[in-house]
Amino acid sequence: VEFSWDGLQQNGKRYAPDTTAYFNVDGEGKLSLHSIDVTERTGYVAPHDALKAPTKTYTAANCADTPGLWDNVKKLWRINYFFFGEAYGHIGNFHYNVEQFILPFMRHVRKNPLYELLFP
Repeated sequence: VEFSWDGLQQNGKRYAPDTTAYFNVDGEGKLSLHSIDVTERTGYVAPHDALKAPTKTYTAANCADTPGLWDNVKKLWRINYFFFGEAYGHIGNFHYNVEQFILPFMRHVRKNPLYELLFP
């Protein structure tokens, strides 16, 4: 599962690395987290053309020497998952699509007898 922030320009105020999570499927069909790749953006050549640092791969095994590192990497991936879900899935696919119909409906329904039925 990959989340790439290439379309977002970095302004030095936010930390928005690209993250990719890899999962294993066991014999029962359950997912388990295998590793997470983190690619930090270091700057831009042109707008929306990011310079990227080498990708770092984190696993539970290679983070064992640093307490809390694996938990922090998982938290970083979950934050990216949340923001992508909110920005693209919820706001982009729902609000921007539905509000274009709701605003004219609300503007015109108040002049209609259906208003009293819908909004008692």
